[in-house]
Amino acid sequence: MMKRYIGNFREYGVLVGCILLSLFLLYSNKSSQINALKAFSLNASGFLHSIHTYYLRYVDIEKENRFLREQNTLLALENSRMREAMLENDRLKRLIGFKTEYPARLIPAKVVGGNSSGIVNYILLDVGRDHGIRLNMPIVLPEGLVGKILRVGSSHSLGHILFDQNFRVSAKVQRSGVRGIISWNGGKLCDFNEVPNRSDVQPGDRIVTSGYSQIFPEGIYIGTVTMAENTKRSLSMRLKVRPDVDFDRLEEVLIIADTKPVITEQ
Repeated sequence: MMKRYIGNFREYGVLVGCILLSLFLLYSNKSSQINALKAFSLNASGFLHSIHTYYLRYVDIEKENRFLREQNTLLALENSRMREAMLENDRLKRLIGFKTEYPARLIPAKVVGGNSSGIVNYILLDVGRDHGIRLNMPIVLPEGLVGKILRVGSSHSLGHILFDQNFRVSAKVQRSGVRGIISWNGGKLCDFNEVPNRSDVQPGDRIVTSGYSQIFPEGIYIGTVTMAENTKRSLSMRLKVRPDVDFDRLEEVLIIADTKPVITEQ
């Protein structure tokens, strides 16, 4: 065993010695061919060293870029979280202010789900019978009417919203008192139906609940008239109303817990 190890070591030693001797003879040779070979070897060595240096620099830059991207992502998420908190704070301030000024008892609720593509368009609320919620209570926001309570569970309830083809509410022009029925047939506008031709209705008029209902008290703002046309083929005017409530972004709502008359003159 020892002899084999000594034999292998002797062979490697002879090989290393031959390589060193070859290099010594090569670099001690002053011929033009050897000089050219030395120059090529030097250039090749420098080129390979440059490539290695650029690669290491590229790796460092990639690491730094990855770190910066991670930091930018974290900052963007934090900024988004802070902005959402600020917007939620603004919404709650508006709700609190509206609740303070509104001459009725209001129950705040958070929208935790919903549906806008079924037979009934609804919102799922995080309050129910245990919180004093009952069937048909109106749902409102500072921006106007949202809908009414459709179903009630012990801790959650469903709200039937204005943007549903089965929803109807008796309404009137706040300025002139002209009455009609608000309904929805798709899009961002509502129809103001059953208003006779030549009635005193103009674009810009505010539409509010009429009070001709056991569900909705008088004076809840619904929207603004955007189109008012007399028709030849019908006895009724063609009227369009744009609600101010953004039904695509409902997050918190208020539920009217009693039915005291409410007049929202502005």
